Amino acid sequence: MNHTNDQEFLQHVPEDSTLAARSLMAVFWNIKSFTDRDYLLTVPDEVALAIFELNKQLTPKDFQDVGEYLAKASGLDSPTDTPVTYHRIGLTTTKMLIETFQQKLKTTFTKH
Repeated sequence: MNHTNDQEFLQHVPEDSTLAARSLMAVFWNIKSFTDRDYLLTVPDEVALAIFELNKQLTPKDFQDVGEYLAKASGLDSPTDTPVTYHRIGLTTTKMLIETFQQKLKTTFTKH
């Protein structure tokens, strides 16, 4: 990743985000399309497993930070967005990613 991409990535990351939340944001930043199920099934098993394990460490605040990051990085954030909105975005997007990896790995999803 070059310096420009690092700066672009970091400008959307909430300052007080935990390492776990930042790790998940980096996953979303580096995955070509996290809404393309066929593409997600090509992600290496080790990567899918690492994300699956990371998910177990995430707190509600982490999901809120991830949702805020996703909204801002995609340019879809709105002045009316609230922490609840961001939490919902973070949780549903992460859940979709994990469920795809769950099917890929045939493991159980740990719900929050």
